Amino acid sequence: MADESEETTVSIEDVVKSINEEQAIVMGGIDDRACCSFTKEKDDENADNQYNHNFSNSYCICQRPYPDEEYEGNEEMIQCGLCEDWFHVEHLNLPDDVAAPDEYEEMTCSQCLRRCAFLCLYALSRKEQPWCMAFSTLLSSTQLVNGHVNIEPETKRPKLDGESNEPISSSLTNDCELLRIASDLEIQGFDFKKLQVKDLGLSDDSKVPSVFWSSGWRERLCRCPSCVTLYKHLNVSYLLDPEDTMEYYLDLGEKKAIEMEKEENEALSEALSELPHSVASHIAAGVNYMKETLEEFLKKKHESGCVITEAEIRALFEKLRQDQMFQ
Repeated sequence: MADESEETTVSIEDVVKSINEEQAIVMGGIDDRACCSFTKEKDDENADNQYNHNFSNSYCICQRPYPDEEYEGNEEMIQCGLCEDWFHVEHLNLPDDVAAPDEYEEMTCSQCLRRCAFLCLYALSRKEQPWCMAFSTLLSSTQLVNGHVNIEPETKRPKLDGESNEPISSSLTNDCELLRIASDLEIQGFDFKKLQVKDLGLSDDSKVPSVFWSSGWRERLCRCPSCVTLYKHLNVSYLLDPEDTMEYYLDLGEKKAIEMEKEENEALSEALSELPHSVASHIAAGVNYMKETLEEFLKKKHESGCVITEAEIRALFEKLRQDQMFQ
């Protein structure tokens, strides 16, 4: 009979195998579908990470910081949903007499429109305002008639590579929303990968206005194989991701804010329940007064479009402290 106290012999190979199996279990399995893999070395920099000039506190085409006490214009900025840069309203290429709309789902800046000119066709098709009005005033060799882009004779406009005068077949337009839109706008034969804003008649594409999209604009983008390839070619495949939209992030932020407020109220109620009623009532009233005062302050600053300074925040809390002393 073998001695039960005798130690079991384990080879180094067994130890390594056991460690690897444990790592595989923790990191998601050992089959080819596992999302994690083991690497001995990591790159110093992830090439997939992208940082624009916002990372250095520089914004807009004017490369100004934020906040910017020296900026003489309207300091309000709007974020582009594609490049995620922030732009001053006066740098969105809108005419002087045209203001940004109060209600819109997302803004695409003029720089991104030049890079993804096919989006102009969607803006024309949906008659997005004030984009169509601003764009129509800039047209050189086109006319905007009842929402249609009518391009002048061939001799007045350079032909794109691969462009054809043949009409688009109905079978193709049925399969591709972008082709259908182009056909409705009387624009035919374009290679959308090579399409440029100037091909729509704008002699100076740097002046193309930014577009403010109406609700659900991403859902209206074509999802046929050709368009999916187009999005991949232009590095905008994320446009089809429902979790990449501004609306999704706003809804997510609102839900988190409601959840945080609920947790704060529950924590406050639990803390107050251990105090005498008179003390608890006084603290609860003070907390509510602070919330109301802060909300009113932030609302006024938002309506005025002014930047909140550190001095103003300090003054606000000093006022709250003084008010509490006399209650």
